[in-house]
Order: sequence, then C-alpha cells, then structure tokens
Amino acid sequence: MPRGTNKRKEAEEGSSDETPPVRQNKTRRTSGNTVKFAHTVQAVSFGEYQQPKSILKTRSEPFPIAPGSPSTARSPSPEPSKEFEEEEFDREEVDTMRKLAEAAINLARKARKEQLEHDLAAVQKELAFTKNDLENVRFSEKIYMQSTEKVMQSRDKLVRALADADKRTETARAEVKEALLAQRKSENKSRALELQLKRADEQVEKLQQELAVMREKEETGKLLGKKTAMEKADGGNGDTK
Repeated sequence: MPRGTNKRKEAEEGSSDETPPVRQNKTRRTSGNTVKFAHTVQAVSFGEYQQPKSILKTRSEPFPIAPGSPSTARSPSPEPSKEFEEEEFDREEVDTMRKLAEAAINLARKARKEQLEHDLAAVQKELAFTKNDLENVRFSEKIYMQSTEKVMQSRDKLVRALADADKRTETARAEVKEALLAQRKSENKSRALELQLKRADEQVEKLQQELAVMREKEETGKLLGKKTAMEKADGGNGDTK
C-alpha cells in the first residue's frame, strides 16, 4: 500500500469533525525535513513557533517557453506526487494545530485577563475597605490623642491644685502652731497677771487690816485722851469747892 494513503482517507473521513486528530511525539518525514507536532504546538504556545524549512514544491506548470521556439505548445501539467500531497496534508495539519494553539492561547489570555480584572477589582475593593479602616483608625487615634491631652491637662491642674493645697495646709499648720504658741504665752501671761492680782489683793487686804488697826488705835487714843481730859477737868472742879 502506498505511503500516506490510509492517512489521507482518514483525514477525508474525519474532515467533518471540528478538531483534527492530535498527534504527540510522532514524526513524519517530508522531503528530508522532520516536523514534530507536539513540539510545534508547544512552541506555538510559548510564542516561539518557527515555520519549517521551505520545501520545494513541484510545479504544476513547466517553465515558459520563449516565443519563436520550435514548440510553443504547453505540456500537460504533471500529476501531483504522493509526497507533495503528504506534504500539503502535513502543512494543513500544522496550520490547523497552530490555529488551535493560537485560539487556545487567546482563550487563555482572555481568561487570564478576566481573572486579572476580577482580582484587580477585588484588590481595589479591599483597598477601599483598608483605606476606610485606616481613616477610622486615624480618627480614633486623633480622638484618643485629644482625650489624652485633656487628661494630661486635668492631671497637671490636679497636681498644681494638690501642691497649692499642700502649701496652704502647711501654711495653716504653721499659723495654728503660732496661734497655739501665742495662746500658751497669753495663758502664761494671764496666769502671771492673776497671780500678781492675787498678791495685790492680799497686800491691799493686809494694808486695810493695818489701816483698820491704826484707826482703831487712833480712836482708842482719842477716847483715852478725852477721858483723861475729863478726869482732869473733874479734879480741878473739886479742889475749887
């Protein structure tokens, strides 16, 4: 059986299918050039596909004959050889595989683009939430700083008030001590004055007693003098009789 006949029939019978049969790691020789389909598809997937070396086609028409030549009639076109048909089939299969690979790459790129857009939207949404949370945190931090500042101011005022109260308390204690000392001095002085007054009263009483004794003696002396004078007067009258 000639080479490639069954494959051509299978290709003609399977032409109604959308996708040609996939070949992996199979080698077909065409005019001395080797084409590995799996490697070709892989190369197309990575964007490194290169066309195989050019293959000389069998011309269907002979070279033109110059006018005036003995024979200007064209010879009939030779029938395409089996190798040419096989080569055309291989090229068609390579082109189909390349197109399928390009379509797969485009679909993958489209899916990747959609996934990236979806991820970008999710990241932007998350970023918006993060910014909102950051604003809330900054606002809370601002309120906390203001509250802390007010607390510190109140604390400073309280400390100053306590210091003033301590000073006033110390001053009041000193004044109380001075007042107590002055009171003690006054009490001592009052006691001393009371003692002096008592002594003065005793002296006055003693002087009054002495004065009373002297008055009594003086009265007694006066009475004695009167009595003596009366007795003398009475004695002189008796002598005259």
